[in-house]
Formats: sequence, C-alpha cells, structure tokens
Amino acid sequence: MIYFGFSNKDNQNCKERDNSFFVKLLISVLSFFIPKANPDFEQLYEDVHQWYLEYDELNKETCREIGIDSYNRVIVKAPYSNNYGYWADNNMTIEKYSSYFDIEYISKEDFESMWAIKIGNAITGLCGKAHRVSDTS
Repeated sequence: MIYFGFSNKDNQNCKERDNSFFVKLLISVLSFFIPKANPDFEQLYEDVHQWYLEYDELNKETCREIGIDSYNRVIVKAPYSNNYGYWADNNMTIEKYSSYFDIEYISKEDFESMWAIKIGNAITGLCGKAHRVSDTS
C-alpha cells in the first residue's frame, strides 16, 4: 500500500452540472431506481480541498479515501457506511493520479491517524506532513 494526498482547491474532481429542471427530474427518477454510490457525501465533494488516498499497488486500485475541507475538517471518508467512495469508484492508476495531480506521499501512520478522526472534526498536526518523493518504493 502507498499513501498520498493532493490538493483539490480548484475542485478538479467536480464536473460542471446541468441544473435544468429536466435534468434534475431525470436524476431524481434514476436515483430512485439506481442507488447512488455515495448517498451521504455526494453533495460534499465540491467542498473537498485536500484528498488523502490509500492505494493498493498490487491490484492498482484506490482502497480508502479521506476528503478534507478548507477548515481542515474531515468531511468525507470512504468506504464508509453506504458510501463506496469517489476515487474508489474510478479506475485510476498511480500513474494517472501523478499525471493529473501534484501528489505528495504520506506515511501509513499519518493516513491512519486521519482515518481515525470522526467526520466533521478538524485535523490538527497532520496536514502539511506530506512529503515529495521521487518514487513509491
């Protein structure tokens, strides 16, 4: 496993949404029949300013994710309850993460410390501990 974070200050993961009445109605109807992957967090993704991910190099998949807002609070964690996860639901390899974002590696201990924080609580003493490394070994 490797652990890393990246800034999302420009909300790079959020797509522009069509907010017309028809689109809202269609989404509501489809959501009734097709459950959302992240029902508790979907509306919070645009507020995430920093992401921290646990990534399985062997299986090339994101295992866990933590989203931090501009107030340094944990606002999303996944998988959690009925929430599968934003990044866990994408087929991103570490190479893709590196090409799209300026990733910074963190220790497993720092990730686990953030994971232990309850949603809505602020992180103290952990953010900013990310460090750049040239490789993942």
